[in-house]
Amino acid sequence: MDSSPPTTSVISDSHDSKTGSAERKNGAQNATLPPGYESSSSQSNGRTPSAQNESASTRTHSLLTRLWRTIKSIYYASSPAWQFLKSGALFFFGLFCWSAANLLLSYEPSWHWTYFLMAYGFLLTPYGPFTHLVLVPYVIPWLRRRKRDHWLHVLGRHLTLTSLTLFFGAVLWLGLSSPSFMQMDFRATSSAEAVDVNPTLVCSEPADDDALIACHLEQTAGVGTITVESGGTQQLQRTEPPFAFSLRREQLVEVVGQLQFQVVVHDTEGASVRRFNRTVSRVR
Repeated sequence: MDSSPPTTSVISDSHDSKTGSAERKNGAQNATLPPGYESSSSQSNGRTPSAQNESASTRTHSLLTRLWRTIKSIYYASSPAWQFLKSGALFFFGLFCWSAANLLLSYEPSWHWTYFLMAYGFLLTPYGPFTHLVLVPYVIPWLRRRKRDHWLHVLGRHLTLTSLTLFFGAVLWLGLSSPSFMQMDFRATSSAEAVDVNPTLVCSEPADDDALIACHLEQTAGVGTITVESGGTQQLQRTEPPFAFSLRREQLVEVVGQLQFQVVVHDTEGASVRRFNRTVSRVR
């Protein structure tokens, strides 16, 4: 009989010794590294900080792209349900902004930023339904189909941007000029006597003094007193018809680049029934 040991046992012992030697070598290498570092083999399995930042920016860009496409798809959706849904939502949102701005301005005249919110709501009320009932479903597609007419085709491609530019330009203009036809005074009384109070403010600049502004009321029936304010500060008060007064430019406060003043009309019971907002540029 052959008394030599099995070959497989020798090979197994040799392999175990080599494996143990390699593990001890790697352990020694890792022990010499500073804290917070790993061997190159372990780092190769992870992602570097630059790759992580690039992945985060890619996800953000992808999210913004999907959001923009969703907004465009909703804006250009022209089914009857979408048309009435968008038109109704913009109409009521415009009414809300308009009435909220007037309410805030009635109780806090110094908040001049509300004029821009008022102008936005005032214009959005007709602009929203007109855009999504007429422009988007009918006008824009018709213009884009006019490929033989170059100018009409180009206008159809840029009509959305053009209409939005005109809309916000009009909002800025109305916010700066703040005409009286878009203003409502929520502090006005609901009594029957106040309904008949409908004065008119007339202002002019005397020819001999350009720095002076002279004003008076017409149709003063039911008017008790008036107060003149500028920048939220009362400048003067009148209690006798025709409630004439004069202001100098240095008495006025400049708001968004224009000198402005407000005339608050009170009835005989002291309730505010009308508010006039005037700028020097409109008096000229």
